[in-house]
Amino acid sequence: MLTARESALILNIGVSTWWKGVKEGRFPTPIRFGRSTRWRRADIEALFAPAE
Repeated sequence: MLTARESALILNIGVSTWWKGVKEGRFPTPIRFGRSTRWRRADIEALFAPAE
């Protein structure tokens, strides 16, 4: 499970750009654990996968 900062680092973008993309639906929906927000690594890696 990745934080917003870790997810943004993988994509080489800023954290504010990451959150904007999440809000616009361009990036995966987060999973919330109490007050923590995380993303599955597989969901982030799927952004790199070619469309079938």
